[in-house]
Amino acid sequence: MGAAFVDYSVTLRGPLNEADASVDTAVPTLGFRVDYEIGPRTHLSLKSDALYFETGDEKLEGSFDNTTLEWRAVRNVVLGLGLDRLAVDAAVDDGDWRGQVSDFYRSTRVYAGLRF
Repeated sequence: MGAAFVDYSVTLRGPLNEADASVDTAVPTLGFRVDYEIGPRTHLSLKSDALYFETGDEKLEGSFDNTTLEWRAVRNVVLGLGLDRLAVDAAVDDGDWRGQVSDFYRSTRVYAGLRF
């Protein structure tokens, strides 16, 4: 259990009207994290957080997922591969306008780091 400090804005446009919605608050999250030493020099980390926030006419739900695999090349130097995913669904129903949007982001990263 935790909190994500979210600053998320969305503009929904139709042919005749437009609605803006934004969330700028701490949103409660429920998640898990697993750290596993595959071998003496290899480490796997899985982390996932789900969030849900709803007011009278706005709703935001989504998840943050992060996976990393690190290999310790020498004592304090690691080489890593990371996968990140962000999925957000936002909806607005303010009486004059009703709509929703789904936002999805995924990335892969290769990196070198220092660990002390």
